[in-house]
Amino acid sequence: DVSGGGDTQSNNNSAKVTTSVGGAAIDLTVTSITDTPDAVNRSSQLTYTIIARNDGTSAASPDAVVRVKLPLGVSVQGVTGTNGFNCAANLTVDPAGRTFDCVGDFAASGSPGDLTEITAIVTVNADAPSDLKVTVTVDPANAFGESNETNNSLSETTTVTGTVCTSSPCVDLVVADMFDSPDPTNAPGAFSYVFSIVNVGDAPVSPTAIWDIHIQYFGTGTPVLEIPAGVNCAVVGAPADHHVHCTSLAGADGMDLGPGQGLTFTVNVTGQPAGTASLNVQADFPSFAIAEFSESNNSVTETTTINP
Repeated sequence: DVSGGGDTQSNNNSAKVTTSVGGAAIDLTVTSITDTPDAVNRSSQLTYTIIARNDGTSAASPDAVVRVKLPLGVSVQGVTGTNGFNCAANLTVDPAGRTFDCVGDFAASGSPGDLTEITAIVTVNADAPSDLKVTVTVDPANAFGESNETNNSLSETTTVTGTVCTSSPCVDLVVADMFDSPDPTNAPGAFSYVFSIVNVGDAPVSPTAIWDIHIQYFGTGTPVLEIPAGVNCAVVGAPADHHVHCTSLAGADGMDLGPGQGLTFTVNVTGQPAGTASLNVQADFPSFAIAEFSESNNSVTETTTINP
């Protein structure tokens, strides 16, 4: 509204515009993950059924991504998607081949192509840990602007039963349940890694065995390690290497893991600029002091995406 100034024509002094406020243009979400069966026996087949959907009023295209991070301890049999989503291993973010990107287009909510159903079939390895955790994230690179970014990721944990070792007694150290949160995040990145070192064998680690846990952060942020009680850790090399070894003692300490016992570590990272960062964890390395049922489950790397 305007007035005054000697205006002699007042019928054009007012104007109005109305804006309709409705649903989000795009809102991608992972609505459900079903694991069948749960619990699952080792050496058996496990099927994940994942629903990812667009709840917004506009299409998310082209090339929307649904990222499926399958757990350590499984062999992948196949990952497929419906409604035109094609799934392939993303060896850039996970050289081990357990992370799959399913790429396609989401139609607007209410349309026939507003969702995809992804089926991931795996075989649980004989040396799998006691829990298997799958994490699914839609639009991991934040390529689409959304009204709600908090519903883009979902995880599901499956309990594993059955015997790990084929001979008795045995020790089997496993890097288990490793995840990063949040992923992706925004620069300057502040995020955490959580992982466990578990003895899934049926015999205890000998108190006289001197073995190591190797933890190394790859990035330019500042990592701070939270150490479980009774565990002795020290920085190796230059501080900028972000390299820590935790070593057991000749006597009793927290690393004398009995059957089914584990240690949980947390690494809190701050100040990481845009790009990627990762954490590598290895059990019984570099000493290889423990005779184990399997050495293939002793190392895990988790990679985090930091957006600008």
